Amino acid sequence: VYADYFNDGGGTRGCLEEYSTDGTLNWRLRLESDDYVQHHDFVKMPNGNILTLVWERVSTDQAITMGRDPDGVADNGDFWFDGIIELDPTTATIVWEWSMRYHVIQDRDPGVINYGVVADHPERLDINRFNRGADGSVESDWTHLNAIEYNADLDQIALSSNYLSEIYIIDHSTTPFESQQHSGGRYGKGGDILFRWGNPANYRHGAQDDQKLFSQHNVQWIGEGMPGEGNLLIFNNGTAPVRPWSTVVELAPVMEDDGSYSLGRAGNYENAAVVWEYDPEGDERFHSFFISGVQRLPNGNTLVNAGAGARVREVTREGDIVWEYRYEEPDGVPHMLFRAEKYPRDHPAIRGILRQ
Repeated sequence: VYADYFNDGGGTRGCLEEYSTDGTLNWRLRLESDDYVQHHDFVKMPNGNILTLVWERVSTDQAITMGRDPDGVADNGDFWFDGIIELDPTTATIVWEWSMRYHVIQDRDPGVINYGVVADHPERLDINRFNRGADGSVESDWTHLNAIEYNADLDQIALSSNYLSEIYIIDHSTTPFESQQHSGGRYGKGGDILFRWGNPANYRHGAQDDQKLFSQHNVQWIGEGMPGEGNLLIFNNGTAPVRPWSTVVELAPVMEDDGSYSLGRAGNYENAAVVWEYDPEGDERFHSFFISGVQRLPNGNTLVNAGAGARVREVTREGDIVWEYRYEEPDGVPHMLFRAEKYPRDHPAIRGILRQ
């Protein structure tokens, strides 16, 4: 159950739960109000805390005072900022938070404090970069984060913006106060963006032809001990009519010894290398215009979940299909899978299920 204000938000949930392998509910967190709601994704940290995405609802008038073009606001009077909260589930306490509202820039209104040259600030989001519907309408949800991931070694958070077709990395080491600033934390940038990739036109450092990501999902770091360890893995959905097919991208950002990221000579982060891409052709080509996910497996293969149509396949580094599964309703109607993950037979959760 979540507030009526967020009814039109795709991926809205407003509640997190943890269950033991025997089906016992360990805890439930209700995360919704008239002004905030949890949505899409979460990740459990090594310390047991939960990082999750939230929407923060403000008025369009407030967004306009922050430099948003009055012609670029929703008719319903709402404007949503994406954010993150870290919760201790044992005490239901918020211990850290980050909000996009503190890290925007605009070049429309010089009377607003966040006024500046967008191209000179790749560490911030242009509040006037957004998409319009076919009828010219604008949604309250203008960035639509759909994935969150945590890297404990770097103490960094990776995010995916579906609507802006771009991924971001931010610093988690900041204090809650520093997360609102442009300095502080392990990397000295406060809560500003450390790295971004996929659509450099968003910060005036590229054209349409430079776009690499298209409504992507499930950004993640490849885990320790896995082939490609430390690289980023992304399900790149593709959007019609520009690119009506999906791929998987493995990305290696240019990183300094301290874990910070280097801008290329062009002033953007497009110097990151695509070290592997799954882009089959012919009958093996696929397209999932929404949801979907990907997972690197210990044997070096990659699990690919084309969520629209509920088709899961495991592919080798060379792109060969090892096996494929498609879920359909009994009447033959294709289903949908937001995300799929492969677990070893000896995983405690799997063993618990098999014992039932």
